[in-house]
This record gives sequence, C-alpha cells and structure tokens, in this order.
Amino acid sequence: MIVNPGDLDKKISIYSISYSDTTDADGFYSAPTKTLVRTCWAQVSNQSGREMLSSGAQFSETQKRFLIRYTSTVITPGMLITYGGTDYEITYANPFHDGHEYIELWAKNYKRAVRNNGSYD
Repeated sequence: MIVNPGDLDKKISIYSISYSDTTDADGFYSAPTKTLVRTCWAQVSNQSGREMLSSGAQFSETQKRFLIRYTSTVITPGMLITYGGTDYEITYANPFHDGHEYIELWAKNYKRAVRNNGSYD
C-alpha cells in the first residue's frame, strides 16, 4: 500500500502514563500523570467492522488507526494518543509493512475511573 504523505494531516499528541501508589482520604488512587512523548501529524481512520471482528474487539468501543512517520522514539501499547479532544489508549504499535518509513498505531477510547464525587482520574 502506498502512503501519500499529504494524508498525514491530523495533529496528535502521544503521552506516557504513570500511576501513583498513594490513595486519597476516600481510598481512591490519585490521577495518572501524563508526560508528553511526541507531537506529530497522522493519518487517522476508523477501524472497520471486519478488523474489529478479527481482533475480537467489542463494537461499543471507539477504535481508530493512526499512521505516523517513523520515529526512533519508543511508542508502546498503554501510551495515550490525544486527538480531537479525546484520549485513546494505544493497543498496537508496529512499523508499517515492516519498514522504517511509517508506524501504525491502533487505539481505543481511553476510559478513566470516576470518583464518588463525579470527578475523573
């Protein structure tokens, strides 16, 4: 498949997430800390129904595919992508067609834990 670099027209930010071992007075863990790893341009597409069935994903999850230029920065599952005001958790990261031109990232909606008072972690 040929990639048109002009299709990498959506700005995304990739973050690593770290979690604290401490809890607050109500017994909830403190909010995870997001650390910016990379900001770049991507081609963004929704995962097709056929791809979702073959991966065993639930249709209620919003899943997207992000294609970015290759980078030596390590990007792994569990990191977050922020795109269009929504956070997506990376579930798959691999060089596109085993090359060093692009990296394919698959991600699903990131669900945060809700505290009793309605605020988000």
